[in-house]
Amino acid sequence: MAHPLRKIILFICFISVLPMAAERGRNDSLWTVYRNTSLPDTSRLQAINFIAQSYRGNKPDSAILLAGQELTLAGKAGRTGYMAKAYVTMAIASKNKSDYGKAIEYNHAAIKAYETIHDKKGMGICYNNLGNIFKHEANYPKALEYILRSLKLREETGDKPGEAYCYVNIGVIYALQFNFQKALGYQFKALEIFEKEKIKDGLGTSYDNLAGFYTNMGEYSKAIVYYNKALVVEKDINDVQGVGLCYEGLGDVSKKLNDYPRALNYYLEELGIMKQIGNKQSIAVSFVNLSELYLKLGEFQKAIQYADSALQITGKISAIDQERLAYESLSEAYARQNKYKEAYEYQVRFKKLTDSIFSTENSKQLGDLKTRFEVEKKETELEAKAKAEQEKLQAIARVEKKKQQFIIGAFIAGLTLVLVFVFFIVNRLRITNKQKRIIEKQKAVVEKQKQETE
Repeated sequence: MAHPLRKIILFICFISVLPMAAERGRNDSLWTVYRNTSLPDTSRLQAINFIAQSYRGNKPDSAILLAGQELTLAGKAGRTGYMAKAYVTMAIASKNKSDYGKAIEYNHAAIKAYETIHDKKGMGICYNNLGNIFKHEANYPKALEYILRSLKLREETGDKPGEAYCYVNIGVIYALQFNFQKALGYQFKALEIFEKEKIKDGLGTSYDNLAGFYTNMGEYSKAIVYYNKALVVEKDINDVQGVGLCYEGLGDVSKKLNDYPRALNYYLEELGIMKQIGNKQSIAVSFVNLSELYLKLGEFQKAIQYADSALQITGKISAIDQERLAYESLSEAYARQNKYKEAYEYQVRFKKLTDSIFSTENSKQLGDLKTRFEVEKKETELEAKAKAEQEKLQAIARVEKKKQQFIIGAFIAGLTLVLVFVFFIVNRLRITNKQKRIIEKQKAVVEKQKQETE
């Protein structure tokens, strides 16, 4: 299979909350802050966190060491959030070293820390990272499971950049299953968000992936356009690994166009960069690229040499996809030298690993996971809609109740006024009648006195 698809697996970066790289001058200032023990712990943690993250791609061992210092300081200060960030940095750096076991361990530690402080956004980052690791190991159902978990959390928290990276990864998984139309759909969906949010590393990722998709679809002119776009972005943000992967992609296209000398130059450039940063996964890919290129050139011993070099790495890092392609290259190299026994043995190994990756069961699991996610998402939407309707009905009921209470209150108030008025009238009549009786009595007395006088 063509190299761009393998490169897609490598290119998708782990997502973090800070930039990928920092300028040397800024790092010097941050070191000054970190070493000043009189400053608040928060300031020192921010400084060491940024420095550690700046080394994840180019100097992963340094990143792990610095993140360990961050972890110690955060533990003493009781800052769980920074402990989680330190674990994330260690996970990304370990992944860049192709130490997937450690990367998985650090991501789970980060998830545990984020759960403690109820940080869904942080958990979403870790789930996406885990999805990337399983994608590198060609365990696509497991990869999709974690990426969908990440997408769900990011939708809940309104994390649009995070959603975009999930779309990138889902698109890559479809591409790895040769469904390029769906892969393009998800990639352009992610690209739209990256452009709107002005996320440069996301733009670089999307451009490179689109180039890889178009290469596999045979649309080489589009592939070259997107690789060059990606190269500009990666150089701009000083992402050395990203630059190396762009060189690999351009090498792939050059090979497709039968421009083997240019392809060889690009592949050697990429190999030099990956050796510099110690990315074993990418080094293995470079070896396979060179092995297949030398097959094209008819230099079979060099092809065997590079394929063997790839196998020495893949066995240590569980890079199944590169392992199977190295077997394929060896099979072809021996067959073209009429060494059919060796060719058959390597072809059997290639076929076995290929079947394990692209099995019907794997495809079914991927479909089931996607369906389950859509169902859960729909259920969540329906629950939210039902809750909104219930709240609306409750609001209407509260308004009606207040209205009834007002009417009853007004009626009672009116009745009270009527009663008061009636009481006043009755009392007034009673007083008037009393006065009338008194006057009549007085009149009778006066009449009697008058009669007596007469």
